[in-house]
Amino acid sequence: MQAFLPLVDTPMTRGWGSGKWTPEDAAIRIIKGLEGLKLNINIGKVKLLRLIHRCMPWLARRIMKAG
Repeated sequence: MQAFLPLVDTPMTRGWGSGKWTPEDAAIRIIKGLEGLKLNINIGKVKLLRLIHRCMPWLARRIMKAG
């Protein structure tokens, strides 16, 4: 199983972007995904970003840098 997370508000991400998830919210979503036996746990808008990356990797990289 894998969890794909958006930017989470941690000391490491201090000063990076906006709209970060709290660690608590991210943990809750990961646990729900594990309980549902999901192979890929996409949290937030990550599912859309992964789809864009599959079709247009250059655009996904640009989106991630703009964050």
